[in-house]
Amino acid sequence: MKRLLLNFLFLATLHPILLPAESLVPNGDFIQGVQGWKLYVPAPFKESGCKFQIQSTGGPQEASALVMTSLAMARYAALSERIPVKPSEKYRLSVWVKCSSETTKDARSAGILVRATFFDSAGKDMGDQHLHFGPGGQAVTSKGINQLFDNALPLDWKELTASFEIPAEAAFVQVGLFSWSTQGSIFWAKVSLDAAETNTALTPVLKPKSPASNSTTKAKDADEVRATTVLPATVEIPEENSWQLAHPRILFDSALREAIQKRTREQPEVAIAWQRILERCNGFTDPQNSHFLDGSKAFDDFLALQGGSHEKRTGIEIALRRWLTPLDLLSFAYAVTGEERYGRKVVELAMATVEKVTPARLEQGFFYTRTFPTRSLALALDWCYPLFTSKQRNLVRSSLADHAQGLYLGSVSSIWGSSSLGHVWNWNAGTATAWGLAALVLEGETNAPTRQWLFQAQHSLEDYLSIGIDTTGGIIEGPVYFGYGAGYMPFFLEGLKRRTGIDLFLTTHYRLITTELPFEILPGGKRVNNLMDSGHRISTADSILYALSRETDRPHARWLWEQLFWGDGKFLAEDQSLPAAVLWAPEKVAPEQLEKRAATLPNYYWSGGRGLVVSRTGTNKESALFSVHAQQYTDFKHDQADKGQFTFYAYGDDLVIDSGYGNDSSTEKSTSGYAHNQVLIDGKAQLQGGAHARTDGWIRESLHSPLVDVTELDLADAYRFTYKSNFKDPSYEKLFQQEIQQATRYTLFVRAPFSYAVIFDSVKKDNTERDYTWLLHTRSDNTFEQVGQDIKVVPAKSEPIVVITQPASKGGGEMFTAGSGSWKATLTVSKSGKYVLWGLTGTDNPIGNKSDSFFLKLDKGKKGFQGGKEPARFAWTTYNKSPLMWVSLNDDNGTTVVPAFDLEPGPIEIELSGREPGAWCAALALIPKDSTPSTDKPLPENSAIVTASEGDITGQMQRLTLAPPAHSAWLQLAIVAPKNWTMTTNSFQTTKEGVHPRLSLNQKNTEGLFLIGLFPHPLSGPGSEAAKWERMPAAKGQCVQIIISPDLMDWTAASPGGGIEAGDLKSDADFLWCRRHASGKIIALCATKASWVMIGDKTVFRSSEGQRSFVYNERQVLLNGDVVTAKFDLGEPVRVETVKRPGSWFSIPSR
Repeated sequence: MKRLLLNFLFLATLHPILLPAESLVPNGDFIQGVQGWKLYVPAPFKESGCKFQIQSTGGPQEASALVMTSLAMARYAALSERIPVKPSEKYRLSVWVKCSSETTKDARSAGILVRATFFDSAGKDMGDQHLHFGPGGQAVTSKGINQLFDNALPLDWKELTASFEIPAEAAFVQVGLFSWSTQGSIFWAKVSLDAAETNTALTPVLKPKSPASNSTTKAKDADEVRATTVLPATVEIPEENSWQLAHPRILFDSALREAIQKRTREQPEVAIAWQRILERCNGFTDPQNSHFLDGSKAFDDFLALQGGSHEKRTGIEIALRRWLTPLDLLSFAYAVTGEERYGRKVVELAMATVEKVTPARLEQGFFYTRTFPTRSLALALDWCYPLFTSKQRNLVRSSLADHAQGLYLGSVSSIWGSSSLGHVWNWNAGTATAWGLAALVLEGETNAPTRQWLFQAQHSLEDYLSIGIDTTGGIIEGPVYFGYGAGYMPFFLEGLKRRTGIDLFLTTHYRLITTELPFEILPGGKRVNNLMDSGHRISTADSILYALSRETDRPHARWLWEQLFWGDGKFLAEDQSLPAAVLWAPEKVAPEQLEKRAATLPNYYWSGGRGLVVSRTGTNKESALFSVHAQQYTDFKHDQADKGQFTFYAYGDDLVIDSGYGNDSSTEKSTSGYAHNQVLIDGKAQLQGGAHARTDGWIRESLHSPLVDVTELDLADAYRFTYKSNFKDPSYEKLFQQEIQQATRYTLFVRAPFSYAVIFDSVKKDNTERDYTWLLHTRSDNTFEQVGQDIKVVPAKSEPIVVITQPASKGGGEMFTAGSGSWKATLTVSKSGKYVLWGLTGTDNPIGNKSDSFFLKLDKGKKGFQGGKEPARFAWTTYNKSPLMWVSLNDDNGTTVVPAFDLEPGPIEIELSGREPGAWCAALALIPKDSTPSTDKPLPENSAIVTASEGDITGQMQRLTLAPPAHSAWLQLAIVAPKNWTMTTNSFQTTKEGVHPRLSLNQKNTEGLFLIGLFPHPLSGPGSEAAKWERMPAAKGQCVQIIISPDLMDWTAASPGGGIEAGDLKSDADFLWCRRHASGKIIALCATKASWVMIGDKTVFRSSEGQRSFVYNERQVLLNGDVVTAKFDLGEPVRVETVKRPGSWFSIPSR
């Protein structure tokens, strides 16, 4: 067999459009429609809306074009017929391509490719000899596709040409026009293939990246740095005996070991965390234990996985952590105890990591995933140094240097790594930490450039901790991503401090995060607000625990610990953070001190960088908490189409919610505007640029007083444009999509004598009459009822419900690897069609992701589904917590999408087996595709359902009867404006948090005006009755009067563009609120963008320098701006203070 292709010419340039006289591609000009072409969609992307069609004009010189479109990020292709070719001869391929401006691609994928697929004379696919080429001028074989990740999508017609040699045993070639993880539209035209001259020059195909231990590769330029894996000079240096004395360099010394022993004796929570580590490590090292780790099988599950979609790369990360987290725990346990069996297992797993987890293999996953083996190998070598042989240490050093240099070069040559603003991205902190740990551990023992690594790691973390955290302590991406992305940052910071004396905790904004954290916590604790693409739980706790350990206010640190990480005698974060709990969990504080500290926490917070305003009445479970969010995009952070999103919690209940984590490109689920409490224009939400929305929203003003807070938000940009983003372009170019005259939201929060909020929205696209829709989302087991001009958000009627579960005490472990119990039942399909399987699932485990999965068989298998690691059953993750929610079927722990089944009438046998203890399932249902189940409505027509009360249970599976979900409050929506509206409700399917009810208020007008009061009430007792309000006649604007008591009335008035006349209230303000006594006395007053306010015949406020915003309460006025240039006549002396916006890294654009 002749040598495989060594040379390949690929030149992407613009040329005059000349179609070869005799193209070998049948219908390559698409004049005959789709004849000769077929659509190829792999199983994981069947539900992504992939399709293709022909448009007769629009190509180069108005030629016909093939248009491929997907509704979500997908890999799919248009394939030509197989074309006969001559072996070992040269051919020239030419294709024209462009993408729509809305098209996006996954950042670490190739985007668009043309593939030459080779077949032998028997029609056998020739696998890794296929050739792929893209618009950036490179070509790769099947093993190196993601090396083309940095190619930008062409927005104008561009010709791709390639000259290549046919493999010696090939007889046919097929041309594939590929979307390689894109969403949007791709246009193809003028596809041609013809024989090339024998003297046609060929250029090399990019070689797949592979580890090259103990070697040096020099990059010629920045492009080559990105295109190849550049490894450090790791020529071995002979070991010196003194090196052993220098380890450990990270954290440990005799004083720390003594401190840990003292903490485990004196602090019960530390003792529990430490005991948990020992239990885990004993299991890892005991061959008789179900958790025993066999080093010979280490990472086999990781090696079996392939990258591609976001879900698949998530699966790679999960598989890696399954082995690396135990490695970290064992390293820590050995460092504390010196127990040799722990250390020997560390050596075994570390050497397996060196052998199997190579930089080239990690190309399949996320860039951040590469940090895991780097940091694990660094800690293993440092903490267990004496147990490695000299040869093993050299192998670890070489592997560690290769990983670290790959991280370092990949970071500094990428926009997000070379730009200070790019350092805001949460991954940057963990990435710099990983190569920084490697630098500290390897320094002096290798020729790798450890000093440069150390310098750059320090610089990157300084940026992240000063820019990614604002001057108020607000974390740009929130505490969940701060914990996850920063990873083992505290270990590096302590090592850096020991090595250099530099303390980045004190010299950056890191020291301020404990100020902001209380306002992320929802009433009752144990959950954070799941805003901006995050969940409710901080699963990785190291970086926050470290901050608590250094907080000088010890009652404050202890309160945060109990609110975030400790509940029911358990540590609530992941196992990987157990060492951090042992090291840094705050000591106990007397309960009365905690109560006193909680009582003194502020009830208001505004973070400019976080883009968040939080108002609340206190910190206990019954307190009310209202939040509103609008943030600016920085090009590298998690971001949803959620500008202006508000949430409301009160009386221990979730009343207005966020749809939570999405991180996907779906235009219908959690990342989209439809998942948030906002205004739609003609049924369309705020723009979404992909998995991250890439839009701007602005908090213009926010003012606080003890009684009332008012906030003004400008959301128009979120409808107007997204930012260009392909992980390569630093220009932050705006992609304008539509003009919007205005989209302003005002929020008001009142604390006493009962809490309530008011939302005023003014949205106007143009002067045309349009449909405007106001959205509100609530918890899964609520429902909506209309009562006059009110809408009640109330608990749905429910009865005790039976669930199937395998309790932890029965399963004997944290994961039932084979399933020691099952539920068998029958689902009966009544009508042929496409169906999605849903489960009504949940758990009462506060660590929800420890009890949220099952194994499932349908007719003893997977009903023809070919995806997933296990061929005969689904590994279904439900993502659920209490209460019960409907969740659709997935596979591989949630990393593989399961499409709709094409079913005929008849029975389907189901078998649900235990996978994790404490997971609940109340019902399984087959729902017609494109329909969604709901807890408060009957299932869609033709659905099939089986409940947990039916069928048979075997083994240790049990039936439990659950009481109806606990509710403690209901919400009254007072619809002041518009006067004429219609109401619709539906079930909204989130990405990861099940299904919940969504309200739509609809009006048709030239401007979308909504003035709505939100009044929470307890379900019983004082305050449970509806609030009394009435719409007030207004010559200008909209006005509502709320009856607080016989002697107190609150007036809220609003008018876009200013001009309020209602009763005896007059002003040029946009938004105004006033509390008055029956005697006429003004108790409190606030206004936005006002130059004057009159009540009766008295001018109570006048500004001499244009419009100002202010709030008055308790003889104090807070006025926006720098100087007092206003007069107040409020019937009593007042103290006037000015306030500026909170400091942040961004600049507020002028109005």
